[in-house]
Amino acid sequence: MSIDFSALVLAPAMATFGRPVLILPIASQPIAAPYPARGIWTVESINIPTEDGGTFSSVKLKLGIRLADFTIAPNVEDRVATAASQLPLAYWQGVLPTDGNIDFIIDNFSPDGQGGAVLILKRVTS
Repeated sequence: MSIDFSALVLAPAMATFGRPVLILPIASQPIAAPYPARGIWTVESINIPTEDGGTFSSVKLKLGIRLADFTIAPNVEDRVATAASQLPLAYWQGVLPTDGNIDFIIDNFSPDGQGGAVLILKRVTS
């Protein structure tokens, strides 16, 4: 007997913790219109040692999605837009527009083997 992890765990988690985003399927569905979706934001701290013994610190922004929520899953080079107010507080570094959308490009798509996937995002600044 197999357990449907996506239905038993991911669906309730997405309903509780998911935040609205807009997917612009530029690469996965080039002629399709943007569509609403939900995802769970996480921020990963990255510390990279430098040659002089110091440390360069940055963050990696991730969006967890439930694959069953998509007919065709978003993929690398697609865009994700969200209201700045929907981002996790750990991402708020520098100046972010509090009343506008922030655009990201999907840099990496990593299925988790449990019915979900993690999208690694990079901010689009222009």
